[in-house]
Amino acid sequence: GKNPQLIMFNRVLARYTNSGDSKTTVKVSTMHQWIYQWWRGSTILKKKRIPEIKIDKFNKRFDWKAIFQEIIQINDKKSLNELNWGHLLIDEGQDFEEDMYFALHNISGHFRSHGLECMITVFADDNQRLQISQNSSISEICEMFSIEDDDTLRKYSLTKNFRNTLETAIFAKHFQVNDHEVQQ
Repeated sequence: GKNPQLIMFNRVLARYTNSGDSKTTVKVSTMHQWIYQWWRGSTILKKKRIPEIKIDKFNKRFDWKAIFQEIIQINDKKSLNELNWGHLLIDEGQDFEEDMYFALHNISGHFRSHGLECMITVFADDNQRLQISQNSSISEICEMFSIEDDDTLRKYSLTKNFRNTLETAIFAKHFQVNDHEVQQ
């Protein structure tokens, strides 16, 4: 009964996923596409710029803490409902920054404090991180959402390899960020 929205890090994967079943009601986009639509869907925020941090002359990133500060200043239910994402599914979660999870978790708490339901589901794999020093590990994502290691209702881990042969998995293990055991 929620309004599901799937966001991905990779534009090519989002485009490929969108090209599938045309009968689905799940909106698929990149995080950048999603945040612009989400922000501009608000009567209050659409006239404001999305807060960003300038990295250098050519690069910038979203200022998730400032985004959170903007949202928590909104206290009427109608305006918050315009921002309510329903059920946000995040694929390739390991490739998004920690501050995004901090903001989304706290914004969803703000929604709930005003009687609005929303959900976030994250799919992530530490072994598929694009950069070790950036983005988020599964433990960091869990920390942002206050999920304990033994919380099997909120954290589900796949431990068996269903993607490829044991030989391929053993070979790929040499390129993994983390040192997890390969199981067939």
